[in-house]
Amino acid sequence: MKILSFSGGRTSAYMLANYEFDLAIFCNTGKEAEGTLDFIRKCGEFYDKEIIWLEYNPENKNKFDIVNFETASRNGEPFEKLIIKNKFLPNQQMRFCTVEMKAKTIKRYLKNYLKLDISDVEMILGIRADEPNRYYKLKDSNINGWENVMPLFKANITKKHIFEFWKKQPFDLNINSHEGNCDLCFLKGITKKIELLRQNPKVADWWIEMEKNINATFNKNYSVSELLKMSKEQLNLFDNDIECFCNID
Repeated sequence: MKILSFSGGRTSAYMLANYEFDLAIFCNTGKEAEGTLDFIRKCGEFYDKEIIWLEYNPENKNKFDIVNFETASRNGEPFEKLIIKNKFLPNQQMRFCTVEMKAKTIKRYLKNYLKLDISDVEMILGIRADEPNRYYKLKDSNINGWENVMPLFKANITKKHIFEFWKKQPFDLNINSHEGNCDLCFLKGITKKIELLRQNPKVADWWIEMEKNINATFNKNYSVSELLKMSKEQLNLFDNDIECFCNID
């Protein structure tokens, strides 16, 4: 069975529009921008493709909920439940948020809800030709039990092709590049996070609360409170994102 792992970004949406698959799955963490959720809804409607919306929920016997655009969490509820359960904050060295809220949630849905044999699953990932590091990292990885399939890489599709495609569509992902899928993700460069906080300082509230509850920080170099303070100062900072599977492009 061919499953499209739909991140909610332009690349995976390009695949939704142009490739054949049996099922598309999006995993919501509750920290996505509203524009991302609206984009996913529009993609399903415009291209007439069913997208299964899942959320991690340890309180459910299956450890996930099936939701939709209207019922999807907007305030980090799935992420908060994961943090409370683990009594630990994810960080650059321990990215259990992606593992639990994305990969394992999809696996539980396929295995326990659809009763599929995971070894029969081909997971279609939106890895482009200009992402060789991600491709070679995932090419022979079967850590989740399924086969990773990355047709865009082999077709030599790059970010340029993706953006050209979306310029021709009647709608697009209507968020800024610094917003990303998970607003203050610890893998996101500090420059993007500061820019986001300058535009919307309230975004910091959830992250600050999580750090206070666990008495730790998402980043070893600074707390989100310190990051918020930096966003109010005139700083010229440059930092690169760390690759993750929650990218918007």
